[in-house]
Amino acid sequence: MVRESIDERFHHPFAEVIGGENSVLRAKLLGAMLLGISISQKTSQGFKVDETVRDALKGRIADIVALAIKPI
Repeated sequence: MVRESIDERFHHPFAEVIGGENSVLRAKLLGAMLLGISISQKTSQGFKVDETVRDALKGRIADIVALAIKPI
C-alpha cells in the first residue's frame, strides 16, 4: 500500500519528468537517496556543521542527484 502510493505520487511522475530509458529505476534511486539523507538527518538531530561544510555538502548532494537521474 505504501509502496504503491510512493510509486504513484513520486516515482512515476518524476520518471516522466526525467524521461528516457530506465526512468522509473532512476527515479527510485533518487527517492531512496533522498529518503536516506532525510532519515540520517532526523536521527542525528541534523547535520551540525559550519556554513562552509554545509555548503560543500549541498554541492555534494547536488552531484549525487545529478548522477542518480543521469541516464544509465
